[in-house]
Amino acid sequence: MADLPVSIFCPYCKRHTSLTPAPRTVASGYDKIRTTAVWEKGYQDIWWIGVCNYCNRPVLVHNVGDIVYPQPLPSPTDERIPEHVRKDLDEAKLCLSVNAYRACAVMAR
Repeated sequence: MADLPVSIFCPYCKRHTSLTPAPRTVASGYDKIRTTAVWEKGYQDIWWIGVCNYCNRPVLVHNVGDIVYPQPLPSPTDERIPEHVRKDLDEAKLCLSVNAYRACAVMAR
């Protein structure tokens, strides 16, 4: 699960980051036990809360990043591409990431 690094483009701060498992404190009698926020539904079906290393906002992660909520942003386009082309390409990537295939095709023209 969290032994492997999960890297995403954070949907909040829009930076490339790796996720750290969210800490969780559990009361056990008079002691407090520090653990991570993990839910094991079954074999190979683990959900955990990851925290962005930049903005410290949480995301819900399945296994090693198969599914991430909220959905991470697509990778940014290289700054060397002219701005008027880069904006259209970024919008096409965003359309593709939400399965808006016709809009992606129009933006990619």
